[in-house]
Amino acid sequence: LGEGFRFVDGSGLSRENRVSARQTTTLLTHAYRTFEQAPEFLSMLPISAVDGTLRRRMAREDLAGRVRAKTGSISGVDTLAGYFVAASGEPFAFAILINDSPSRPRNIAVIDRIVQELAAIAEERSARLFPQKGENYPHTLRRAAARR
Repeated sequence: LGEGFRFVDGSGLSRENRVSARQTTTLLTHAYRTFEQAPEFLSMLPISAVDGTLRRRMAREDLAGRVRAKTGSISGVDTLAGYFVAASGEPFAFAILINDSPSRPRNIAVIDRIVQELAAIAEERSARLFPQKGENYPHTLRRAAARR
């Protein structure tokens, strides 16, 4: 996952853990593309405006039910990482990490707004550059067509 990646514990509580948003997104993309249990993994993630920790988040019509993600929070830190599905059906991985910020309500609002903006960018990109059959864009989660 690159330089600087380090997990000391599985809980995420150690101050020695190190992971960037890019590394998290790379891991999520890889899991989606190659993990045999990806459907089960995805089904465990809360759905925006539907259940779990996202039940009351991203309830606007344009994002409701289209985001599956894991929240994370501890003193001064708020995160959200997972996937959203563009209207085209194309899934995208994302990770947003806010550190050293004491205002949890503001952090959550900012994170949700970033997801909304990412979804809008994805919609625009999909409308302009919708992948043709057999093409694989590494910066998206679109599964490659069967490789020969």
